[in-house]
Amino acid sequence: MERARARSSNTHSFVVCLGTSGNLNARILNQQKSENIEGSLNCLRPKVVKGSPMSFRPYLRLFFTNTRYYLKKLVSLFYFSRHYEIKPAYFHRKNPLHHNDISYKDEWQKEVYEYALNFAEKMQLKTVLDYGCGSAYKLLKYFKNYDFVGVEVDPALSWLKETYPEHKWLSPDELIENKTECDLIICADVIEHIPDPDLLVRRLKELSSKYTIISTPDRDLMSKYMQLGPPSNPSHCREWGFEEFENYIRKNFEVIDHRVTNKVQMTQLILCRVTWVAFIKQ
Repeated sequence: MERARARSSNTHSFVVCLGTSGNLNARILNQQKSENIEGSLNCLRPKVVKGSPMSFRPYLRLFFTNTRYYLKKLVSLFYFSRHYEIKPAYFHRKNPLHHNDISYKDEWQKEVYEYALNFAEKMQLKTVLDYGCGSAYKLLKYFKNYDFVGVEVDPALSWLKETYPEHKWLSPDELIENKTECDLIICADVIEHIPDPDLLVRRLKELSSKYTIISTPDRDLMSKYMQLGPPSNPSHCREWGFEEFENYIRKNFEVIDHRVTNKVQMTQLILCRVTWVAFIKQ
């Protein structure tokens, strides 16, 4: 009887020991799991030197780095890196539609060509170059008694050569190759179509001309809803205000006259010429 009691007590003690060791093992496993989770979280947390107060600099650095990256992406969608003297808040159009105006006559820029003709007669100029002449209707109408050259791109260029083969029509590249010289350059409402107008201005400066007339829409005469861009005309990259346009042209030319030629069509015109200072800047 006593032996049976001893056996039962030993068995009970053995079971208790097994239960205690099982709980201990479970506690050890749980502690190891918690340590692993804590370690993985510590890898994600910024490293802080022991003994120093908690610093938010790593979090701020991460925040500003990401913010700066996405702001640059956002700005690149709407802004050009150069604003061409237009206020920074203005939205430029990067991919304008090509404008083919061979069907136009003198519905637009008529006053620009009238101004150019009066100036050519006053200064006794003889040769004229129309950069971006379109259908050349105004060039043929107002400067038929002058020695002139029309500059265009296809498909308008091919149309001009087929329609008026007796006159001289060149592409922008051919114009540079031929080293064409003239007394007066007319560039009527072309600059707003060019994604990078600096290239156009540089080309106009390279041509040996006495005077240059450049016209473009005046944004100051438009609705207040058009002040931030992009232009309502899908073929326009940008549109300058009156003061903005003069500041932009003055960087490369000497401005002689600046005026609005048609308030209804919101057209502004600048008469300018290249100076030695402009060549030095170039």
